[in-house]
Amino acid sequence: SDILPALAWLDGITLWARTIEIGESEIVTTASLLDLLLAGVLAALFLSAVRNLPGLVEILLSRSTQMDAPGRYTFTMLLRYLLAVVAVIVVFSLLGLRWSEIQWLVAALTVGLGLGLQEVVANFVAGLIVLLERPIRVGDTITIGEYSGTVSKIRGRATTIIDWDNREIVVPNKTFITDRLINWTLSDTTTRLVIPVGVSYTSDVDLVRKTLLEVAHEDPHVLEDPESVVYLLQFGDSALKFE
Repeated sequence: SDILPALAWLDGITLWARTIEIGESEIVTTASLLDLLLAGVLAALFLSAVRNLPGLVEILLSRSTQMDAPGRYTFTMLLRYLLAVVAVIVVFSLLGLRWSEIQWLVAALTVGLGLGLQEVVANFVAGLIVLLERPIRVGDTITIGEYSGTVSKIRGRATTIIDWDNREIVVPNKTFITDRLINWTLSDTTTRLVIPVGVSYTSDVDLVRKTLLEVAHEDPHVLEDPESVVYLLQFGDSALKFE
């Protein structure tokens, strides 16, 4: 304010004053026009930080640590939530708001959340549980209900799954906590695939078995251990059914 007299002039314009009782003493807090402008600037800075800082942190973690991609994603999402909480506290403090003055607002919001936004809150809490417990991670192949695909995003309210037709399926986070979930790649990416094959009744059964095994052995994605096997399961209406 010695260098910029305008700031001192703005600080002298009081927008509101509040009296806070602490024990037997009273403290008067004021909010000036300078405080309001500073709160706006800090809110914009925090908004920019929430959008950009987690990405920068993820790049630094990928270069300097051995943390895997799902772990970096979890860390950056929690960092984004932490920055949002700090931003609210700092901005409210600059405006002279204290807990004793906004507790009625918090109580009203709590009632509103309990009545009208309980599903949103439940999904947000479930999202935090998913990020901390990590039953699913970005990049995992999962099946939830009738949907299967790869996890692409884990947000505060919902998780996005990209299925085999490249469709983006948005699933509420609470579903991953309350419903049965199959994670095909949670601790091991090795998975058994069962492929049904039907052949004519006139086919040579031994030749069919030999051909199917040759196809499996020539595929680079098929493991040698455990070894591939072929079964003749049943005589169908119009074909011999192998797996």
